[in-house]
Amino acid sequence: MKWATRLGALGRNRWLLRAGIAIVVLVALFGAVGYWVLPGVIQSQIQKIGSAKLHRSLTLERVQVQPFRLAIALDGVKLMEADGRTVFASLQRIETQISASSLLHLAPVIKELRVSGPYVHVQRLAANRYNFDDMVAALAAAHGRTAR
Repeated sequence: MKWATRLGALGRNRWLLRAGIAIVVLVALFGAVGYWVLPGVIQSQIQKIGSAKLHRSLTLERVQVQPFRLAIALDGVKLMEADGRTVFASLQRIETQISASSLLHLAPVIKELRVSGPYVHVQRLAANRYNFDDMVAALAAAHGRTAR
């Protein structure tokens, strides 16, 4: 059968043509939102929520989303000390790939997680007192507990 004949038959089945166009549009929209919208949203929300919960400056240099692979990569993650000048913890890159079974469970199921270039600066300030005690206290208070 020639292509012209097949296209003619497809034209007769308009619902099939509309369904095909709808699928193409949805896939393109999924890709566009994933590549261009989600990175900015993820970056701003991680920085905002992380800084609020930890009472320290949290920054991300770049977020990459690959929607068709269900993968997210964060580059240049930095959590500053309470003084805001020194880096407390950082990661060069953190990559995660979510399993397609997340759609069935309606919850994220991590298939793969890679961390590159971890760095943590732990400092003893006094007896039983460290440079991360303020974060422990903030997280404990958020959950209604007292820090030890």
